[in-house]
Amino acid sequence: KSKNLKQAKEENNCLIWNKKVPDTETEKFKKIIEEKYNLKFETYWDLHSWSVTEFPSFWEELWNYLGFITSKPYDEVFVKTGPGFLDNKWFTGATLNYAENILRIRDDREALLCLDEEGNFEKVTFAEMFQEVKMYAAAFRKHGLQKGDTVACYMSNRKEAIFAMLATTSIGAIWGGPQPFFGARAASNIVERLGAKFLIAVDSYMDYGEEHSLLDNLRFIGE
Repeated sequence: KSKNLKQAKEENNCLIWNKKVPDTETEKFKKIIEEKYNLKFETYWDLHSWSVTEFPSFWEELWNYLGFITSKPYDEVFVKTGPGFLDNKWFTGATLNYAENILRIRDDREALLCLDEEGNFEKVTFAEMFQEVKMYAAAFRKHGLQKGDTVACYMSNRKEAIFAMLATTSIGAIWGGPQPFFGARAASNIVERLGAKFLIAVDSYMDYGEEHSLLDNLRFIGE
């Protein structure tokens, strides 16, 4: 007869999980809210309830806690623009660069964990990622990529796609593109609709152990 979790815990007399971890980011954030607003949250759900009833204050405090880098600060946290559920504007007036906020971390902490179908595993640190993105951005700028231009990506999930995406957004350009399993005509239509100034791609990708060439598709897109 199978035993439930409670029975197993009682019989083995072992600790399965200790949820009291004082140094989590949630706990640090909770203490800031408690001190600033003279509140006391006994449980996580107390904090959750406050975040729902006082959501503009919650999101403003979270924005400040996360330390977003902006080129222009927000005017208002929340503006209701109509009767609908989605008729809202958040952090109106604020402008920021996604890549700038990601790339501010430049130490040896792990940024990417890469594993391909063949079992090849690689770690990329934030410092390494910053250097790669810097080289991609320099190459894009050298060949004329400017703010508002579009870069199309036609490759599988891989570190190079992330490097190129961050380089693109760091310049203020737009990133998009088709999935690698899209056929030549579908991929070409997407690239054309994007009005892409650049196309970055791989010559092949692996899927369920089979290699698929993209060279013919790339020739079609380039015509």
